[in-house]
Amino acid sequence: MPGMTGYDLLKKIKESTSLKGIPVVIMSSENIPSRINR
Repeated sequence: MPGMTGYDLLKKIKESTSLKGIPVVIMSSENIPSRINR
């Protein structure tokens, strides 16, 4: 996603009153342990 990471997108969804109740599943190919735990 140009200009936004998946983490940024998730944060915006959770901050939105109309979207925060929607369950979100994130899938990633991240392989750095500290980022996986984030």
